[in-house]
Amino acid sequence: MLANYAKRRCEIISQFPYPPSAQTPAIAKGFAENTFWNYNYSSVNCDLAVNAWYSEAKYYNYSNTPSPRYAQFTQLIWAITSQQGCAVCGGKHDGAYYVCVYMYPGNINGQFERNVNYKK
Repeated sequence: MLANYAKRRCEIISQFPYPPSAQTPAIAKGFAENTFWNYNYSSVNCDLAVNAWYSEAKYYNYSNTPSPRYAQFTQLIWAITSQQGCAVCGGKHDGAYYVCVYMYPGNINGQFERNVNYKK
């Protein structure tokens, strides 16, 4: 189910220039997503995308507040996220997109300590 939704989201997002912006239609309520873009379609894969998202960990300051600077990292490791689906597709403008859709969404104010491995 989520892989199919990720494919639909990828096809929608790929119609817009990267990065996704206010022009990009919003994801359905109850879901979250991470997006990754690369200029070379043949090199886009799960490892490349996940490593890019995880690299945001260096910016996470364990302050219990959301930030766009590390939002893909915290969504990736959010404890109550129980399902994910991912897809890759070519971009209308160029390159390729890798999109993962998550159920349940993360990056919720006041819930970081419970859902991100919190350093004390």
